[in-house]
Amino acid sequence: GTMFKSHPVTLDYSAIAKGYGLDRVAALLEEHGLHDYLVEIGGELLACGEKAPGQEWRVGVEAPTSSPDAGLQAIGNSGKRLAIAASGDYLNFFEHEGQRYCHEIDPATGWPVQHSMVAVTVLHDSAAMADALATAMMVMGPEASLDFASRLQLPIYLMLRAGSGYQARYSDAFAAYLRKS
Repeated sequence: GTMFKSHPVTLDYSAIAKGYGLDRVAALLEEHGLHDYLVEIGGELLACGEKAPGQEWRVGVEAPTSSPDAGLQAIGNSGKRLAIAASGDYLNFFEHEGQRYCHEIDPATGWPVQHSMVAVTVLHDSAAMADALATAMMVMGPEASLDFASRLQLPIYLMLRAGSGYQARYSDAFAAYLRKS
């Protein structure tokens, strides 16, 4: 029983790369005395401070459909540092023999994840952590993600397939960030 590897081992940091990049850009901005900013890399966001005096940064959570009943939820940062990272299967997927597959792979099975979760949005003060958690939760599925978020008081927002439409669910901690659109 000897195993030989023909290729060097590589690590893929794509699950945290955009978030890590945001954290680094934010550190540079702060080093130069800038404390009010909104930075975006590849759809992930990091907001800090205010848009204008007395005005928080607000961003929307994208719905996987143009249907108005799916809802666009506005998130406010209340002047605090807030990273917003999302992962989902409605933009990044592949099809094989008429079957649609998520790009996230379940490490327990080696196959693309299959559950009702279309997307997850995670809020955190670290963009790298928000990015990593969003990827992990796409693999975990909706119930495990909500349970995990509840235990750690993490603000998360889920979009789930429900029949021919979609249903939104979110953790208790997420409610504090919701704003009227």
